[in-house]
Amino acid sequence: MFKKVIYFLVLGVFIYSSTQWIWGVYQYHRNSRDYQHIKEIYQEIILDDEIKIEDENPNEKLFNKLIEINPDTVAWISIENTNIDYPVVQGENNDYYLNINFNGVRNKGGAIFMDYRNNPVDFDQNTIIYGHRMRDGSMFSHLTKFSRDRSFFNNNDKIYLKTREGDYIWKVYSVYVVEANNYYITPNFSTEEEHLQFLQYTVKKSMYKKEVELNITDRILTLSTCSYEFDNARLVVHAKLISKKLY
Repeated sequence: MFKKVIYFLVLGVFIYSSTQWIWGVYQYHRNSRDYQHIKEIYQEIILDDEIKIEDENPNEKLFNKLIEINPDTVAWISIENTNIDYPVVQGENNDYYLNINFNGVRNKGGAIFMDYRNNPVDFDQNTIIYGHRMRDGSMFSHLTKFSRDRSFFNNNDKIYLKTREGDYIWKVYSVYVVEANNYYITPNFSTEEEHLQFLQYTVKKSMYKKEVELNITDRILTLSTCSYEFDNARLVVHAKLISKKLY
């Protein structure tokens, strides 16, 4: 009798574990499929020469379509030589899109999302965008390229952000791992002194040093994802706005 109980317990654990594994694989596949469809829409619209030539605002058609799919759409982010090429949403808090993807489907991959406190039109002193670090290399997993490879950090330092209102280029100047806290995700600072201290902090914390001039008029983009060096660790990438084209 005792052996039968043990047998069924082991069998139950095996079935449960197998089910969880299959469900996890399915979620990865589902998220990949959903985002691939969104990227195909993006490419189709962006590569339309007629839009580039005729439209006063070439981004309008793209964002009309994205907002039709998800009204919370605020931007599109891409980084060369990575697979980071995603729509960016903004929820009413920083929890909702942790487990909801761009299509509004519950999925552990979630979405790439902007901090709910940020102004997505007129950028704050520090604009923060979050994304999961998924095992299949999707979402913000490729941010690890900046931390693991000094050469990549030095030579692939452009982040492209597209909004309905314009196109923005940001230059990466800092990467580090830190315990999750509210400091590096502060959108705005009360005084110029506090703002300057934050800018100095972002430079000092970086794993690799890069020549960069920062002042309180600069706009900073902060990308944040999970890291596993210690409990509650975050991998953080900072970039400075260097170019914008408004429509």
